[in-house]
Amino acid sequence: MKAYCDMNSPILLLDNDGERLHTLANILSPLKNNIHIATTRQHAQSLIDAGLEPAVVIIDSFTHGDGCTLIKVFSSELQKRPFYSDILCVIPQTQPQLIDHALASGATDIITRPFNHNLVQARVRALCRTGQPAHSHADTPLSSHDETKIHNKQSKLFGDEAAYFFPTATALCVDIATQNARHNTDIREEARRRKRVEETLANYLHQHHLVLTTRFDTMLIAITQNDAQTPQSTQNAAEAALFIMNQVPHLKSLAEHKLMVRIGLDIGPLVVETKHSTSPAPFIYGSAFSTAKYLAETGRADSIQISQHLKTRLENAYQCEDRGLFYSTTTGMIMTYFLSGRRFE
Repeated sequence: MKAYCDMNSPILLLDNDGERLHTLANILSPLKNNIHIATTRQHAQSLIDAGLEPAVVIIDSFTHGDGCTLIKVFSSELQKRPFYSDILCVIPQTQPQLIDHALASGATDIITRPFNHNLVQARVRALCRTGQPAHSHADTPLSSHDETKIHNKQSKLFGDEAAYFFPTATALCVDIATQNARHNTDIREEARRRKRVEETLANYLHQHHLVLTTRFDTMLIAITQNDAQTPQSTQNAAEAALFIMNQVPHLKSLAEHKLMVRIGLDIGPLVVETKHSTSPAPFIYGSAFSTAKYLAETGRADSIQISQHLKTRLENAYQCEDRGLFYSTTTGMIMTYFLSGRRFE
């Protein structure tokens, strides 16, 4: 007899399009399910072989050009497993002819994109069966089944997996803006100075147990995982941000010209795709990154801007000043705060 999963069971997202994965991860983040990401069939298969028992597998019909064939393969494979999984297929609203093809291939149900957030969440809740799960992963860190390790010397958080999902992570974005005071400065010399600044910042982040994942335009992006094994990770991010601001005079001396540093911090779900087809650098997305990036971009010079969600975690130990409401294309209107220092009794 196959075991059914409860409302907190894992969900597996399979798609090779980063933006679609980003959108779905954001939509499903309010649910209690632990979301896992795969960008290839082989990656998804390795997760299941390692012990993952998803309640729902969501596959886009355009995954690798033919999601319906992928659904057929997965449906056949899942029937051999000692647990029950439903397959939810995503199709474009403009191609309703794919519905019959997807259902015939083994999909349990259909959702369309552009997504209706409430409908997607309702469909997933309905497919998550009520009952005792065969093997719960709700409280198990992802590292237990993909063997990802932190290598401090190389400042890496990722192993050989194509994508890694953090149910809760703190994202720190450092925006570095420079203004050359001497217009005849050689471009190569300018690049060397900026590299010195970036290397120094990376060292600061490493000292506070954050991991520098990638560069995005003028930003350095660092993250830290939040789980039972790293209860101080959010404070580490706050301490790193405050330390960087204290070191701004030194950073300006390294740059040898005007330098503006702005930091954005947020906490939430986050995906890092380490093997992205269009970029040699890690591809990072998720609500924590999007909001932190926005807060850095809209911050004041030499200031740390944080979200209300993060403020509630820090306000007992840190001083936070209201900045006001801002509109973000990712989350709509959000309340923002400046992190100004530690709170002393």
